Amino acid sequence: MVMATGRALLDPYQALRRAGLKTDMWYADLGAGTLGHFVFPAAQIVGPEGRVYGVDILKGTIESMQSKAQLLSLPNVIPLWGDMERADGIRIESERMDLVSLVGVAELVKGSPQVLRHASRLLKLHGRLLIIDWGPGMGSIVVKDEDRIASEGVIQEVLKHPFRLVEEFKAGPQHWGLIFERTA
Repeated sequence: MVMATGRALLDPYQALRRAGLKTDMWYADLGAGTLGHFVFPAAQIVGPEGRVYGVDILKGTIESMQSKAQLLSLPNVIPLWGDMERADGIRIESERMDLVSLVGVAELVKGSPQVLRHASRLLKLHGRLLIIDWGPGMGSIVVKDEDRIASEGVIQEVLKHPFRLVEEFKAGPQHWGLIFERTA
């Protein structure tokens, strides 16, 4: 069953599969958001033996994800309060994740090195980091162009950490995507 999640602008199933998410994997979406746009598709992809952490700083978002996970009978979804900008802000065991995503939060990647430290700590060696955001000059009434971030600056920031760039791709008509691999 494919759930309707508003996939016209950004298809989470396509992006997650492109990043390598498969059955039985462990995945964390940092900055998951109220709708869990990537969380719930990931839960379907990884299946009942996989784990999906939806991390967000807003307690209302966590409650919303908990309710939706119960409604959809997805016990593999674990909504978790977390603050990506604090050193002890995400309480998930180190080196457990096969994939970590940062969707729509590229400004934090550039502005807070702690975000990438969390991603690196959570990922297994050779685990993947998926970053997606609105691209400048791609035209939208949703996000003003001056609020968009170019992928080049994000790449430079991520490469200061133990990652290598695997792929840069167009994630949707208005989004860029980056896939990195943890190297150390």
